[in-house]
Parts: sequence; structure tokens; C-alpha cells
Amino acid sequence: MSASYADHEIINLYIQKVKRGCKEDKVDHMWTQILRFYFPLQQGYGLEREPYTSETTQARANIVVTNVRENSINKVLFVECKALKYKNATLTKWGQTKVQLENNMRNWSGRQPNSPLYAITVIGRQARFFTMAAGSTNLVDFGAEDEILSVKDDAVRVQQLLLRMEALVSQNM
Repeated sequence: MSASYADHEIINLYIQKVKRGCKEDKVDHMWTQILRFYFPLQQGYGLEREPYTSETTQARANIVVTNVRENSINKVLFVECKALKYKNATLTKWGQTKVQLENNMRNWSGRQPNSPLYAITVIGRQARFFTMAAGSTNLVDFGAEDEILSVKDDAVRVQQLLLRMEALVSQNM
């Protein structure tokens, strides 16, 4: 893949809409567009917005990337988005967002036992990347420890991580 999401005007316009104080849906829309670039329908991926994490809970992830495995829809990447209310997100907010996503992923009953899951926590234009190893219920950093990336300023690194996630997911399809 030669181009980056940052090379596309439409995605840059979505990024520009994410500002301090904006509604959370702006963050969701930005990430939906970014993920669509790396997990396209033509390669067997789907995107779900606000899916319930199980049949017995009201908990929802903001965005989930899916693929087909063993003739069923399989969730492979969970994204939890938050709007940025203040100039910078606190470590507490990052921790709360990670715990919320981790709990949502634990509640998902359709998990393939031998497959890792991937996750992104997002606050405004910043993101952290995680993985949940097969058989585990805990998220660990995917990439450098405690690495917080800006989708605008760190597009090269964000692309590297998304490409790596997609390559790992496609191995299990």
C-alpha cells in the first residue's frame, strides 16, 4: 500500500472536524474513515458502528472491524472513541478508556479462542494501540509501551501499526 490515510482529502477533512469540545461522533467518523482505508470491504472486512459486545449487555464498542472466519462474522479489532473535552487527555482518562474497552472485549462471547484481538483507544485526535493475546483477557501495548499517537502529526507511525494489525489479522482469515 503506497498511500497513507493522510494522503486523502476526505480523511483530512474528518480529522479537521475533531477539535476540543466536539461531539464524540466526530471522532467515530474520523476513525471509521481511517479504518476503512486499511480494512476494506474488497479484502473481506466489515465495519460495525456501535455494536453491542454481547447479547446480554448494553455495552457497546464505538467501532468494530470484522472479517469472515469459519462461515461467520468475526470481530477482530475494537475501537473505543472519546471526545476531547480539555486541551490534553489525562492519564486517568486514558486508563478509564482502556478499562472500558478491555471489559467490552471480555464480554464478547463470539471470540475465537486461538485468535488474538486488537484494540485502539482514542481520545480526540490521539490514539493508543493494543492487543489481547489468544486466551488472555488483558490488553497490552501494541507497539511502544504507553505510546500515544496523533493521527495528524504521527500519521506514518499510525499507518505502520494499522498495516501490521491488518497483516496479522489477515493471517487468521
